[in-house]
Amino acid sequence: MKMRSLTGNLGIVVVGAVALSSSSNLWAGSCSCKSKTTMMRDQGTIESLETKSEALILKDRNQATLDLRYDHHTRFFERNGYLERGKPITSTDLKPGEWVRVTYDKEGGNLVAKTVIVMPNHKTAS
Repeated sequence: MKMRSLTGNLGIVVVGAVALSSSSNLWAGSCSCKSKTTMMRDQGTIESLETKSEALILKDRNQATLDLRYDHHTRFFERNGYLERGKPITSTDLKPGEWVRVTYDKEGGNLVAKTVIVMPNHKTAS
């Protein structure tokens, strides 16, 4: 008698596992997210800033430049203290000469900033 119930439960587990594996393939096929991420990080001084074209150019310590675009999805922060990102700011708060850390992704032919964090102790003197 115990053998029959154990076998019956095993059949339920097998059917459940098959159903779950086929439904996971269904979800994977309909996922609209990217399968590979190309997120990159860098830091440098804001060399120039074009608010109309939503572009900024960074220069790193080796004087290499990085041309970035930003859009309405980009988040801007001013780091203060030990908070990872800091307080939210807008793109109009950015100034040439500020040291920033950026996270960006390649979209089409452009590098698009996802986050821009102004770092303390690297701000220009006003």
